[in-house]
Amino acid sequence: MRRKNKVIVFLVVLIVIITAFQFSNFDKKWQVFEKAKHAHLFEIPHRIFDSSGEKLDQYSIFGSSIDEKWLEITQLDKRHRPDFIENIIRRNNDNLRFVSNHSIPPWLSESDVLRLEMMSQNNVLGLKPIPYRVKISRVIYDTGKTYEFPLNTTKIKCDEECAVVKTLNDTYEIFAFHVDRVLGVNRSLPMVARKQFPKFPENTNITLHDGILRPVVWFDPNIVHEGLYQGDQNSFDITWPGYLRILKARCFDRENSNTDPTICVVPIRLVEWARMAILDFMIQNYDRVDRNCCGYHNKSEGESCFKKKFQLECDDDPEKLMLVHIMTSDKDRSRLVLIDNAGNPGRSIDHLNYKLLAGFEELPEHSIEIIKSGFLSKMLRRSLYADKLYWQSIGQQTMDAMIKTVEQRSQKLLAFMEEQNIHTVPDY
Repeated sequence: MRRKNKVIVFLVVLIVIITAFQFSNFDKKWQVFEKAKHAHLFEIPHRIFDSSGEKLDQYSIFGSSIDEKWLEITQLDKRHRPDFIENIIRRNNDNLRFVSNHSIPPWLSESDVLRLEMMSQNNVLGLKPIPYRVKISRVIYDTGKTYEFPLNTTKIKCDEECAVVKTLNDTYEIFAFHVDRVLGVNRSLPMVARKQFPKFPENTNITLHDGILRPVVWFDPNIVHEGLYQGDQNSFDITWPGYLRILKARCFDRENSNTDPTICVVPIRLVEWARMAILDFMIQNYDRVDRNCCGYHNKSEGESCFKKKFQLECDDDPEKLMLVHIMTSDKDRSRLVLIDNAGNPGRSIDHLNYKLLAGFEELPEHSIEIIKSGFLSKMLRRSLYADKLYWQSIGQQTMDAMIKTVEQRSQKLLAFMEEQNIHTVPDY
């Protein structure tokens, strides 16, 4: 009997010890979880559901930690004001999901967020034609202004309330917009996905009401259209050799060390070209500085330049090779505005266009630091997840593949910088 009591006492003591260990170990595990939540961010494997039963991805739940990481890397004071975040929450836009733990991605400015909100949710009042463009439509949004009806679109100036609905072939530009913002390039126009448009009886050739998802880009009324070569798509006329001369002469660099008008034929700051080069390389957008696809060395992977046989002109007089979509704004003619950023998401990693990086001695420091941080993919997921319709239309598997491709290209960019001894400079 005594022996049995001793066994019972031993078992009780053992249970107490194990329980105490479990509780102490739980504290350690919880600390590890909390640390992982903020340090490793999206690596928590399980899913959580919202009140409607829809799965909430880690990109929404732990997005605020990604936001803090971006601020830490860039050392930029771009944290959104609490009252602005509350305002966005009150809008209750089912098409967008910016907010995570009362944080909005800091790489999106307040004007970005408001324009995305407008384009994705506000009622569309009518159409305003774009000269020489029949495949795309400019729409006018209801922003609270007072209009007389029937609407006279010729009197509407499109100061802030207009956007351009682009074709299905331009959908990748939404992805490019988020790459632009995450890397701190900040020169493309806000872009979002939208399905719901009204029917326009007066325009029978416009079928926006068909419920198909389309990319919508904010219309900037200040873009300058003054180029002679395809004037509606250029602010300046620049040849490929002329562009290289600008880079070599370091026109309008940080110290304005060269403003020679015979070489520095446009007022664009040197760092602006570097911003452009980073974005174009990451999305493989050849159709700005290499419209003929000379940098692909006859290795076609679906680019329209090969279908149109533009590459046959690569051996012609270089002075005939023109840059396209070189745009600026009346608000600041020293800055670029990057439009038509369709790029090629499928271009293989072994056949990239390095001509897009030709002529550079330096690239913006903050963009390169983001790439080096190892958080680029997580930041892109956080940013793209905000556009609910685009994310759902693409699907997570395809989205992950596209993000992985950009990550691989970023490593190729770093390798190219090392080979060519390209250094970084603070933005200016």
